[in-house]
Amino acid sequence: MKKHFEYPPPKERGDPGDPLCPTGQTATPVIAPADTPGAYTVYAMAGDGKVHSVNVADGEEVAPPFQFGYPNGKSYALNLWNNHLFTTTSQGCAGNPNQIWAVN
Repeated sequence: MKKHFEYPPPKERGDPGDPLCPTGQTATPVIAPADTPGAYTVYAMAGDGKVHSVNVADGEEVAPPFQFGYPNGKSYALNLWNNHLFTTTSQGCAGNPNQIWAVN
């Protein structure tokens, strides 16, 4: 499956070409079982900081995207534990603070 998340170009990012602050998706997505047996959902964080919940079988969004981080912040691998999605940001990309993010 291939999915592209559209969002406006960033107003601020790291220095152009800075390998520590790439644009776009930087957090590795996580996959989890859905409510329906045999169905799975991929949680992917786009470069604008929104998490998308995508059905693995057809690539359709199963819920509206929600803001989970800063646009163009360097997020690391998404993790899912006990119905909590979490990640971290670092490198101060686009002037964003380094933080731990979590949502239930």
